[in-house]
Amino acid sequence: MGWAAAAAPTTTTAAAAASDAAPAWATWAALVVSVLALLAAGWSAVSAHRYARSSDSSARSAAATVDLERERRHDELTPRVRVELAGSEDQHEGLWFTSDGPLDYTSVRFRLETPAEVSPVAAFQLSGAWVPVNAERPLESNLGPMRHGDRRFVRYQRADPMPGTDLHLRVTCTNQRSEWTIPVEVYVTPPPFFGVAWR
Repeated sequence: MGWAAAAAPTTTTAAAAASDAAPAWATWAALVVSVLALLAAGWSAVSAHRYARSSDSSARSAAATVDLERERRHDELTPRVRVELAGSEDQHEGLWFTSDGPLDYTSVRFRLETPAEVSPVAAFQLSGAWVPVNAERPLESNLGPMRHGDRRFVRYQRADPMPGTDLHLRVTCTNQRSEWTIPVEVYVTPPPFFGVAWR
């Protein structure tokens, strides 16, 4: 009887220990679940950031490709405008502007880039009036619309004496699609001898 009475507390103590251990394991399990949830959330955020960066990079790459294609097409359509001196068959001295395409243009303009002090030309006839070449105001003119194959003639008067022989022009062609500006250089041959008269 004495042995059985002494054994009862031992059973109670073991049950109490098991009861105390249960909350500890539950706490650890909850902590592990929380850590795993944080790791999953972090990984999801990193993946979303990487995807966003990848999408942004792809969009930039696509835009760059479109821009390159647009520039390539623009370059392919660069106007071919010939600027030549009047020939011996022409009545007046001047420049012939000829459009060799590849498109038709609603406007063709030219601007003289040669400094006045070295320009071989003293004046151009624009819209029926003689416009002198001077350093104060750049000389420019609109030749109007030009189709493929059209020509325009612009008279000029040589400088006397000629301080230089090169004319540097900037020709700008415009249509509904775009605008192109091309540099043109013309060599103005000096008179073969004194006394040559151009009308």
